[in-house]
Amino acid sequence: MSTPVLGGINGIQERQTVRGFEIFGATVDNFTGLGSFTANIEPQLMERIEVFKGPNAILAPNGVVGGSTNLVTKSPKFEDPAHVARVELADQHYGNRLSLDSTGRVPGTERFAYRIVSSYRDAPSVVPGRLKSKTFNPMLTWAISEKTQIKLKGFLFNWGQYGATAANANNLRLSHDHPHGEVVSVGSLAPGYEIGSSNGQPEWTVRENKIRRGTLEILTAIGEHLNLRVATLQHYSHTYNDGGEVFSWRPGDWNARRINPETGEYSNVDWQLQDPTQPWHEVTNRYVGNAIDFSPEYSPSAYGPAAAWARESYNHDWAREAHYQVDLAGKWEFGGASGGVPFATLNTVTGAARTRNWTHAKAYKVQEDPVPNYDFSKPFFPQPPRPTGTLGPTVMDRHNGHLRRTKNQLYAHAQVDTFRGRLLLSGGVSYQERNYRGNYNRLSGSVGSKAKGSKKDPSYAALYKVTPWASVYGSYSTNSDVVSVNGSTGEVSLWSDGKQQEGGLKFEFFNRRLSVTTAYYELKKTNVATPHPLRWLDPTLPDNLADITNEGIEFDVVGQVTTNLTLMASYTDMKMRDQVGRRRANVPDVMYNALLRYGFSSGPVKGLNVYIGFTHSDDSVGENLSEDRTSLGEIIQPSFRLPARTVWNAGASYDFGSLRFQLNVENLMDKEVLMSSGGRHAIGFLPERNIRLTTSYSF
Repeated sequence: MSTPVLGGINGIQERQTVRGFEIFGATVDNFTGLGSFTANIEPQLMERIEVFKGPNAILAPNGVVGGSTNLVTKSPKFEDPAHVARVELADQHYGNRLSLDSTGRVPGTERFAYRIVSSYRDAPSVVPGRLKSKTFNPMLTWAISEKTQIKLKGFLFNWGQYGATAANANNLRLSHDHPHGEVVSVGSLAPGYEIGSSNGQPEWTVRENKIRRGTLEILTAIGEHLNLRVATLQHYSHTYNDGGEVFSWRPGDWNARRINPETGEYSNVDWQLQDPTQPWHEVTNRYVGNAIDFSPEYSPSAYGPAAAWARESYNHDWAREAHYQVDLAGKWEFGGASGGVPFATLNTVTGAARTRNWTHAKAYKVQEDPVPNYDFSKPFFPQPPRPTGTLGPTVMDRHNGHLRRTKNQLYAHAQVDTFRGRLLLSGGVSYQERNYRGNYNRLSGSVGSKAKGSKKDPSYAALYKVTPWASVYGSYSTNSDVVSVNGSTGEVSLWSDGKQQEGGLKFEFFNRRLSVTTAYYELKKTNVATPHPLRWLDPTLPDNLADITNEGIEFDVVGQVTTNLTLMASYTDMKMRDQVGRRRANVPDVMYNALLRYGFSSGPVKGLNVYIGFTHSDDSVGENLSEDRTSLGEIIQPSFRLPARTVWNAGASYDFGSLRFQLNVENLMDKEVLMSSGGRHAIGFLPERNIRLTTSYSF
C-alpha cells in the first residue's frame, strides 16, 4: 500500500510511504541518487512509474525497506515528428504551467530520433509564496543497427521556492493544553495559527536548486540469447538557501517535567517529587503535579514560537555524482512440447554498478544583532523584516572533494519457468562494498562519519499456478544500508538490514482483464538510528539503535470490469511498531482507497472519460519520541493523534480532434484536516480544494 504525503506541503522531493516506510527521493531510470536530486520530476517527463514493495537487493540494495519507486523517463520515438503543447491552470495552487513535448526522426535521417521535453511554471503555493521551475530535457537515440542503440538524455532543472513556503510555514503548533492521547483538529492549534498562513515565518526566504544531469545508455544484443546494457550518469547540482538564522528564547526546564514519571503521559502540570531532596517512594514520596504559569512573560514557547527569525543567513551546497552500470540479461528455453511450448525457460540478469560522489557545502551569516523586545502577548512573532546587515564570515565549509564516497555493487538474478509455465522459481544475491569517509570541514579540520565494509543480501521467491487463473506465491527479500550514530561509545557505523517474508494469492478474471491479489508480509528494519526502548532494562544494548517491525495484510484489485469501466482499489491492515509496541508517527494501521474510471466509446460523448476516487487513512500517532522511558522506567507514550481522513478526488478528460481537455479536482469535499506531523510544533495540513484544467494541443 502506498500513500502520498504531497511531497511535503512545499512540493519538494518525490515522497511516498510504502509499507510504513517513507521513500525520500525516487530512483530515475534505474539510477539511485545520493540525496542531491531534491526537485520534483515534472510529470510531462515521465513515461511510467514502477513500484516495488519490500526490500530489493538488486534494484535498491541500499534503498528504503518498505519499497522503492523507479521513474522511467520518456525516450525518443522513430516516427514522423509529433508535438504536444500543454497549458495548465489552477484556481488555488500548483498551476500556471506551460510544457512542450516534441519527438520524431531527425529530419533527413533514418537512424536518429530526438525528443525534447521542456516546461515552465510560476505558481502560488498552499502558503504565502511561490514555486517556480524551468526545465529543458533534450534526448537523442542512434539506432546503429537492428540490434544496437545508443541513447543520450539530458536533464536541466532550475527550481525554486520563494516566500513562506521555503520556510516551512506548514509547521503548525499544537496548543499547550491539548489533552494527552486525544485526536487533534484545527481547533487544537495554538492561538493565532491558521492553515494556509505564514504563521510568523518570513516571506522573504529563498530556496533554489539547479540540476544538470546527463545519461548515456548503450543497448545491444549478443547472439540470440544475450542482451547487454552499459549506462552511465553524470550529475551536478547546486542548492542555495537564503533564510533566517534562529534566535531562541528558552523557558524553564518544566517542559521536560510535563511527562508524568509514574505513567509516561504528557500533561499540563509540572511533575515534581513531594520532597525533591528525597528519592521517590510509592507511598511517602510520590510525584505531584504543580500548576504551570503559561503566561507569555513566563513561557513564550508555550504561547507562541520558541524562536524568532532574527538574522539572515546564506547556504550553498554543491554536489557531483557519477554512476556506472553494466547489465547482461539472457533467456534460454529447454525441452520441447506440443504446441511449441518449452518445458522450461531460464532468465538471468547479472550486473555491476559503481557510484562515486563529491559534495561541497558552504554557509555564511549576516552580521546583525538579534532583534530584542518581542511582544510575547501576540500569538506568534509578527512577520519579521528582512535583515539588512552585512555579510559575515563563512561559518561552515564542508568539503569531501578529495575524500571520495564510493559504492560498488555486484548482483545476479535468475528466474526459471518450469512445467510449461506452472512453476516459477527465482532468486538472486547482491554484494555491495562501501567506502565513505564523510565530510571534511575546512574550518575545523575535522572529518565526519565513516563507513567502510561489505554486505551480501540474498532474495528468492516461488510462484505456483494452481489453475490458469489462480496462483500462490511466497518470497523472502533483503537489502542493507549503513547507519552512523553517536552514542556513549563514540561514533559507530553499522549495517541496517531490511528483511521481509511475504506470501499471497493471485487471481485473474474476465479473460485476465481484472487481477486480484492478497498478501501477508512481515517486515523488519534493524539498527534504526533511534533511542533503544529496552536499554533502560539492559544497559548492554546500544543506546542509539533499535529495530522497527511491520506486519500487514494487503488486498489489491486492478483492471477492467467491463470494456469501458476500469477499477483500482486496495486495502491494507498493518501494525508498524517499535520494540515496546508503540505505533510510529504518520503510519495508520488501516488504509484503503478506490478509483473508478469510465470511458465513453460511442455516442455523442465519445472520447469523454470521467473518474472519481478516494483515499482513506485511519488515525495515527503524531510523534516519534526522542526519549523512551521516564526516570521510573515507564514507557513514554505519544501525546497526540492525527485524525482519520477520507479525501475524494474527481476529474474528466475529453478528446476533440487535436485538442485534449483534462479537469482534475483535488480534495473534492474541501475538507480541512491536519494530516501529517513531525511533533507537537510541526503539524502539516491537507491543502484546500484545488481545481486544475490542462489543455493539450497535438500537432
